[in-house]
Amino acid sequence: MGANVILKGRMNELGLTQDGLAHRMNIALDDLGGRPGDVSARTVRSLLNGSTGRSAARAPHSKRYSAALSRT
Repeated sequence: MGANVILKGRMNELGLTQDGLAHRMNIALDDLGGRPGDVSARTVRSLLNGSTGRSAARAPHSKRYSAALSRT
C-alpha cells in the first residue's frame, strides 16, 4: 500500500505533526466514544506510510479519526 497523501495534505493544512494528530484523534475518540483513545505518533506514521493491516476506510474507528481531522 502506498503513502497516504490525502492525510498528509490535511495534516499540512492544519499544521499538525504526527504527535499533534495523535493527540487530536485521542480527544475525538474520547468525545465520540466516552473513553480516551490510545493512538500514538507511531499509529499516525503507519497510517501515513500505508503500513497498517487494513485500509483506513475499513478500520472500525475511521469515522472517529476523520472527526479529529475535521476539527479546527
